Amino acid sequence: MLVFDILFRLQENYTQLNPNILLHINSNLCTIVYIICFSFKGDGMIGDTNENKKILAHLYNDVSKEMFGVGTTLLKVSISGALVTIQAKHKRAARSTALEGEVPSLKMEVDFHLSLLYKRKLAEQLATHFHDPIEVVLRDYDAKTQWAFTNILFSTS
Repeated sequence: MLVFDILFRLQENYTQLNPNILLHINSNLCTIVYIICFSFKGDGMIGDTNENKKILAHLYNDVSKEMFGVGTTLLKVSISGALVTIQAKHKRAARSTALEGEVPSLKMEVDFHLSLLYKRKLAEQLATHFHDPIEVVLRDYDAKTQWAFTNILFSTS
């Protein structure tokens, strides 16, 4: 019974310090199971957790695979309140290289429209996985280096 009392006090202390951490106590086994809530709290603030970063990275990479047939070579997700920043290094597609050599202006226009499509598809995927609405998705892609920086701002109102 002493172990159960200690675990119950831990639960009270942890939930007061961080309401996103719930402690589930199984008195028969005297174990603590941490359940980290990675969903939004409804205020536009996304928790800076590894689980959220994994979800965001998978969604971003899935859109890349769907659109271009390949994923990214490097992906980093940063979260600060309602703002998510994704840094990604993309693989160069053979079609892209061929078009760049023949008609560079057309390649730039295609890259622009693909980036718009990418933002729309990413926003659709995010809307299915997170509760709060997205205020804006901004994406800058450099065709020469294949780097893309995407900022996602969730609505705080």
